[in-house]
Amino acid sequence: MVTENVIAFFVAVIAWNAFLLNLLIVPFFRKAETLHKDYITDGVLDAALSFIETDKLIPGLANMFVSIREAQHDRRKTPGEDELQEMLQQIDYIPHLKVAQEAMDQKNELESLFDSLQNSTGRIWKLGLLHVIIMLCVPASQWVPAGYDLITMTTAIIVAIITFSAAVGSFLVFEKQMRQFLDLLKQNR
Repeated sequence: MVTENVIAFFVAVIAWNAFLLNLLIVPFFRKAETLHKDYITDGVLDAALSFIETDKLIPGLANMFVSIREAQHDRRKTPGEDELQEMLQQIDYIPHLKVAQEAMDQKNELESLFDSLQNSTGRIWKLGLLHVIIMLCVPASQWVPAGYDLITMTTAIIVAIITFSAAVGSFLVFEKQMRQFLDLLKQNR
């Protein structure tokens, strides 16, 4: 009777593990390579970064320099550091600097999100695999010597819950970051 229950439990665990293999482990095992191909090799990320530089960062900086140049009294000579500081105090360069800073923030965010996405993929499949292995320990704990079987099963269940929660949490973070990444790419075409 106990053996039939353990076998039924093993079958349930194997079905659960097969589900997780198809949901978390297999799709995310090579996801980092897929991300690299889709966004680096195909040039999508570089195109967005280039757009940010050429259409946002450089115009913002250029407008600031134009404002400085317009504030210069004697345009025939190159201003020194003191003259540049004086001209910067006379003009309103903050809006131009703000545009340039926003462009740099977008560029840094895109690069950071991409790196984070690649790191998340490895974390997801590894946590999923760890969960699958731990789940096999839950029914196997029935064969541990008496007195230790309850401790072994309880420990395996707690670790299984922790690894599953961590894998699902990492998956949800990945999905959120992927939406942010794609939104930033769309904004910078």
